[in-house]
Amino acid sequence: FVGHQVKGKTIGVVGYGRLGKIICRLFDGWNVNLLGYDPNEFVTTARGVPMDDLLKESDVVFLHVHVTDDTRGMVDEEFLSKMKKGSYLINTSRGEIIDEQALASLLFKKKIGGAGLDVFEHEPEITQKLLESDNVILLPHISSATIESRIAMGDRVLKNIYFFSQGKRP
Repeated sequence: FVGHQVKGKTIGVVGYGRLGKIICRLFDGWNVNLLGYDPNEFVTTARGVPMDDLLKESDVVFLHVHVTDDTRGMVDEEFLSKMKKGSYLINTSRGEIIDEQALASLLFKKKIGGAGLDVFEHEPEITQKLLESDNVILLPHISSATIESRIAMGDRVLKNIYFFSQGKRP
């Protein structure tokens, strides 16, 4: 089991909202070149670049975008073919932004190095070709699988019930 080190790599972050900014902060001190793209946010802790430049230069591309009419299916064959050969795609945002058939095709052709996904285009179904790929890691959406997160989720439910019972908007 061998892989690549992060030191000296170029990390691209697509979507510079709350989670995109957190990813950039996590890489602080790792001696990486951080690139960021977001059509609606001013990129501060990374070098803001056009999307095509980010895809062409990044060794790892992190996706952190909301699902909208503009982002649904945005990671298609054209998007993926602009990525640097051997690079990795990480999606922990929303599955609907990726065309999984296109991703599986480029993974099998080794046009990109690999992918890490914890959300899927047609959840709970996963594209069969992704299940058969040896250069993809597939996980359930586990970012909330901590004691602290589950307690916070329960607290929010209780607060919403209280607000609703008081005639307020949850």
